[in-house]
Amino acid sequence: MTTQVEARASGLGITRDDAERAGTGGRVRHGETQREGEVQREVAQRGRDVAAQLRGYGDARVSRGREVRAGLAREIVALHQAEAQRDGEAQREMAQRRQDIAQRGREVTTWLRGYSDEQVRMQRTAATMQVGRAGAVAVATPASTLEEEQEAVERAQVGEVTEELSTLSERVFEYLANHHLDGARLTAIEEEFGLSRFESARVVRNLINDGKAEKRDLLYFVV
Repeated sequence: MTTQVEARASGLGITRDDAERAGTGGRVRHGETQREGEVQREVAQRGRDVAAQLRGYGDARVSRGREVRAGLAREIVALHQAEAQRDGEAQREMAQRRQDIAQRGREVTTWLRGYSDEQVRMQRTAATMQVGRAGAVAVATPASTLEEEQEAVERAQVGEVTEELSTLSERVFEYLANHHLDGARLTAIEEEFGLSRFESARVVRNLINDGKAEKRDLLYFVV
């Protein structure tokens, strides 16, 4: 080998030492080239590793973002469902309350109608009984007396409503109110308050004009 190097060097006109140095330098450069290649390959591999890690990190972030969005969507749907359920329950409760109120109103109306019908029936019964009694009294009472009662009230002129007339009218009204079922004749009012025919007729006419009393046959009732 040495002989070949020497021969080659001799043919090129260089010394043996120069040839040896040139061979050593070539080997060094070759080693450096190999080292550079290894470094480049290592750098490339590290780059690929980092890129893979970044891709994995990005995929994890995307996956986590999807999970978060899906969770939020589920919570929103649950909130809407709960709100719709509460609204439905409130509407059903309000509908039930309206039904209860309507039923209560119907019950009250029925009760009032029955109470009113019973009052009317009792008043009619009492009026019928009083008419019967009044008819019996009329048989025993001179016709002129009954006619005088009617004519006295019909012809009575109230005139100026004085304080005395107003007070007396209130007392007679209370008396008729206490006899709202059977009423009262003009003669009964005269006897109760010690009034003359003129005074009693004026008081009764005043109550009728004020809409506080009415005449049924021979009897007077509060309105």
